[in-house]
Amino acid sequence: MPLPTASFVGGVLVLAYLSSFVLFALLRILTGISIQRIGYSGFRRIAFSPKDGIKIYVRGIGLSLHRPTFAHPTWISLHLTEPQVVVDLRALQNSTKNVQAEEKTPPQKDGASQWKKLTKVKDKIKRLHTKIKYLSLVDLVAVASSVVIKEVGTITVERITLAVDTRAKTVDRSRLFQHDQTKASSHTPAEWKSSIRSVLFTPEGKESSEILDGLTLSVHGFLHPHLEGLRDASIALKLGRLDVPYDDLLDANEKLRQIRGLAKHETRDSESVQAPKIAINDVLKEPQDIEDREERLMEAVAESREFLGSVLKGIQEFQLAIGFLGLSRRIRSLHTSGQHVYFNMAMKELGLDLLRLDSRSPAHRMYFSPSDVAHQALLTAISISAGVDDGHDHPERMLYVPMVTATVKTTLPSKTLQKPDDTTNVRERNSNILFANLVCTSPSVDLDPKHLPLLLAIAKVRQESKKSSKAPLLTSRGFLSRLLPKAIIKIAIQEPVVRVSLPPLSPAYTGDVEYDLLISSTSTMSLDIDSQHSSTESAIKYGLHLHYRQTSSSLYYQTNAGQKHDLLQTETIEVKVDVNVLPQPEVFVYGRFQTFSVFLVRTEISEGIRQIVKAARRETDTNSGSTVVKKPSFLRQIPDWLQHVSIQGADFNVELAGVDQAVSKYARGFALQLESWSAEYKAHREDVYVPVPRRRSLSRSFSRERNDRSTTPEAPRKKQTLPTDGRRLAVHIQGLEGHIIDAVEDSTADPFINLPKFEVAFSTSSDIQGPLFHINSHAKSLLVEYSLYKHFSIGVAVLTFRRMFLRLGPHHLDEERKKHQPSSTVKTRDHSQYDQVLMSEVTTFDFKANLVQVKAEMPADPPLMIQIFGADCGRHRWATPFARLKVVRLLAGTPNMKQVWSRIVSVKNLRFDLREMKIKSGQKTEIAKSLDFTTDVVRIGVPHGMVLHTIFDNIVNTVKSVEQLHHHFSTGTLEYILAKHPEGPKKIPRISVRAQLLLFEIEDSGFEWKLGTIYRAGLVEQQQRLAREEAFRLKVKNAESQRQ
Repeated sequence: MPLPTASFVGGVLVLAYLSSFVLFALLRILTGISIQRIGYSGFRRIAFSPKDGIKIYVRGIGLSLHRPTFAHPTWISLHLTEPQVVVDLRALQNSTKNVQAEEKTPPQKDGASQWKKLTKVKDKIKRLHTKIKYLSLVDLVAVASSVVIKEVGTITVERITLAVDTRAKTVDRSRLFQHDQTKASSHTPAEWKSSIRSVLFTPEGKESSEILDGLTLSVHGFLHPHLEGLRDASIALKLGRLDVPYDDLLDANEKLRQIRGLAKHETRDSESVQAPKIAINDVLKEPQDIEDREERLMEAVAESREFLGSVLKGIQEFQLAIGFLGLSRRIRSLHTSGQHVYFNMAMKELGLDLLRLDSRSPAHRMYFSPSDVAHQALLTAISISAGVDDGHDHPERMLYVPMVTATVKTTLPSKTLQKPDDTTNVRERNSNILFANLVCTSPSVDLDPKHLPLLLAIAKVRQESKKSSKAPLLTSRGFLSRLLPKAIIKIAIQEPVVRVSLPPLSPAYTGDVEYDLLISSTSTMSLDIDSQHSSTESAIKYGLHLHYRQTSSSLYYQTNAGQKHDLLQTETIEVKVDVNVLPQPEVFVYGRFQTFSVFLVRTEISEGIRQIVKAARRETDTNSGSTVVKKPSFLRQIPDWLQHVSIQGADFNVELAGVDQAVSKYARGFALQLESWSAEYKAHREDVYVPVPRRRSLSRSFSRERNDRSTTPEAPRKKQTLPTDGRRLAVHIQGLEGHIIDAVEDSTADPFINLPKFEVAFSTSSDIQGPLFHINSHAKSLLVEYSLYKHFSIGVAVLTFRRMFLRLGPHHLDEERKKHQPSSTVKTRDHSQYDQVLMSEVTTFDFKANLVQVKAEMPADPPLMIQIFGADCGRHRWATPFARLKVVRLLAGTPNMKQVWSRIVSVKNLRFDLREMKIKSGQKTEIAKSLDFTTDVVRIGVPHGMVLHTIFDNIVNTVKSVEQLHHHFSTGTLEYILAKHPEGPKKIPRISVRAQLLLFEIEDSGFEWKLGTIYRAGLVEQQQRLAREEAFRLKVKNAESQRQ
């Protein structure tokens, strides 16, 4: 037989090549798959549409044979060149609706159908592993892949590789998955490997951005000869640089919603044209629809539990590693001078390791039962930074966290999917355990005053978005209560720092640092959370115990020259919170503050705080209004779930001082020192809280205090007419002293106020007329020393505080706001009957004091002092304000004698009443006020040498000086306002004084009294001597007359 010639072979090849076009045409007619031609490496220009709205284009498909190597163990490589998937959502939805209309099937709801689809996909993947021998010979390589969603955007992947490796020695050589014991010899290891390089996202009408530079996915498992799928699968996912374009993804999601919403709207319009009328029978079928909906929900829950349970059982370990994670988000509805504000976040390394613990391992037996399925998760994040870019300067880093580590051991995933045998068994519920430990190392926050408005605006936007996105929970409460685990969570933050940069107050400094710092540093912050289920006779309870502890905190101001000035110092802050989550939420709070000191005595500190508050007020002023809403007392506004609060403190100090440049360059102010204080709130006065038994107690002192408090006798139970009745807040203060701060070295150290013990209690109740709010206070003694200098020092300190935190003058925003507001400044709204009852609440108060003493150093001698013994003041419903004083004394300094006081006025059993009387004159009725003073004894004395007009002059001069000081503090000028001007008539109330006995005395000097006594004695003696002399003269005269 002759050999074929070259022309013959060429002709055959040309004929075969031409016949391929005929085959491709038949293939397109039969299947819809379009193949343009055959290239030298495979098919070229493939296109097909599996359904309306989805089109697939492939530039080329080819096979390449190669010898297997260590790095490339396959024999055949399947190459896909530029595969592209084009999705038209509008056409896809229209085709789905047409199919459903033709088949007359209702549209499937989300829920059970979705889980069924996922289950089918899982089964297909399992069956795929039955052909693992053939799949291990082929690897897949896709170049320049893309997914195009019309009107949304495009996702492009530069290169994708996929292969499976079944070499036992090579797979076992990997040291990533060594948490399980060695499998049997019949189990064949297999590992799927996939790599993705350069993922780009191109929004519609915008430039492309690289989302991910590289990704490696490895799925390792074992193949059982008689079972389908991988067993004990371990997944490792490694990502390189991941940049998340949040705004582009958000816009794409919004476009998807718009497209779907427009399609649904068109469908509704088409259905509404032919919609039949609603009959009564259709309405009566509503309960049946509700039952059907509940059945579908239960079916979806069962299928989801089955699917997730199988996935959880099949996966042994999951590892995630990200080399770099970046996120940039534009803060919508927030602009600064026309520039967009962006929130940037970056993280250098992120690692997550999630594995299922072996029930036979010591790590599992230590915490869990052998019959439970437990998982362990390890999370590590390194170099976390976040900041805000407002477009003016370079982006600034506001938050930096060097490292965060977390360890979690829990049975929550398995217990969530497991169907409980007995939902009322507390032991079974407590078998759902969660152990977590989170450690954050040296986080730091760097702020600038200009950042505060941005942060406040961000918080406002997030709050509004949360309010708008609220949705009702469809999950039953019993299901959620069963999922609550017995948790032991420990969170620790080591050495957190907050730094605020401020403009320097000493610009003359020539150093490199051009700013001052306000620094807040804390040694440690820890939070321990302990929760568990407990049972009572009535119901099952779930209690949560939180213990927060903060040690060695300081807030100080550092100048650009390196000088440090303390602002706030705390030694220990400890707070414990007991929460009863079920059956009704109840919260009990216990706190302790040790060594809390505030220092606001430096001008640099005051100015720095003023700049921070001023920057923060720029955002709050634009959103605040001047409308006023009448509200009930603060006790009635406390939420019902807050049952008990007890806070204690010791060694509380506050120092506040400032400089009045118009008067002096030295700082003046005051300091308050408090030895101890406590505050206790109870939602119900008759209830005594018994702590829920816990596994352990974190502080013996706190437990002992609570046990002692629980043994106190109960108050008598009172009938309550309102839910907010019976609430009580008691505040106790011991050892309060106030001192004046000045730069004078020889100034006295005597306190200007001394309050050894003070108690005040706020409570709520109701009577027949309506709700009441009681204020009861008692002071053992109150000693006050007053002088104009002390008044000025306190005024300077208060003015400094107002400058720091309050706005002194009118603001231009207020004037603009008033123009657009209605004339009424009281905000009216519809209130329920309960709210109207609370708004009619009447406030009553009582004040008692054993001694009130006020010493006043006047501009000239003599000084004055007022003493009040047994003070009792108050105001009740349907009663006028009153004051009962057992003894009242007005004393003045004795002339020419220091530290000696003379009584001027003494009043015994004084009662003061403020009444209102209706006086009818003609047809008009006027309300006149009356001041009634009733007393037993009034003594008025004028000591010797006392010039009474000097006392009145001192009082008048002091009042004028105080008036001038207040004008200076309010305006900041030295304008003289005491000039006399014409004034109108004054309307004063009627004053009546009733006294059973009035005593008026004019005292003399002791020395002059002695001189008067001597004079009177000498005068009597002289009269007696003169009488004797006269008697002698008469006797002599009689004797001479007798002689004659």
